[in-house]
Amino acid sequence: RNVTITGRAGQPMPLWNLRFQRASVELCASCSFTLDSIAIANERRGNGAAVDLFVGAQGAPGAVLVTANLVRLRPACTSTASTQELISKAQRRSSRFPLAQEPQRQLVGEVNTTFRGVAYTNMLLVEDFAYDVPLVFQEALGSVGGYTMFVRNTVRLCANILSGDCLREKSPDACVNDVIDQLLAQEAQQAGQASSNLSRVVVPAVVAVAAGGHTRGWQPAAAGCTTASQLPGSPVACASCHPAPAAVL
Repeated sequence: RNVTITGRAGQPMPLWNLRFQRASVELCASCSFTLDSIAIANERRGNGAAVDLFVGAQGAPGAVLVTANLVRLRPACTSTASTQELISKAQRRSSRFPLAQEPQRQLVGEVNTTFRGVAYTNMLLVEDFAYDVPLVFQEALGSVGGYTMFVRNTVRLCANILSGDCLREKSPDACVNDVIDQLLAQEAQQAGQASSNLSRVVVPAVVAVAAGGHTRGWQPAAAGCTTASQLPGSPVACASCHPAPAAVL
């Protein structure tokens, strides 16, 4: 069975917070799942193109995850330039979705854009990308991957760009996870402080997923920009920052 989740024409783009869920949706070997004209947040604990909510069943021809006209909000990313280099050198295009003309390559670029009132510069634009995401088993965490991604017109928006300081000592996945852990810890601390004052009205920063997979009531961070370099004991410096995705943890 194939499934499509799409935004409504003429309506604001819905935001779906995946809360770093892993392998919650298994795609059969002949199934496709399409995300079209929506935004997703917190879809992966780490770097890379995969969406960890999904895992593909083994068999032919293989599951497919399609994204089109999508916005991917991320707490932290490697730079757009380094991601483009990785894609061009290490992520061979899947033969399941060939380009009409040679050479067979991934089509990526950069874009300046605005999402919910926040401006972003030099963000990754994935114009036409097809990649066989390997099925990976991680001890104590289970399996992820095992499907082909077919991506058209998808933008990655990053709250923090990782600096070389962390990347010289750790992998990109580890550096991204450091930022996520610190932002979650900060959010928990702020929630604890707010709950201790009963006279105060608390508006949570966490996005609630409404029925049908759509999210309502999300607001960008109100003041300033929360970056990993501002968090106590952070090993990651923020080369550039934008406030919006930090509010969707």
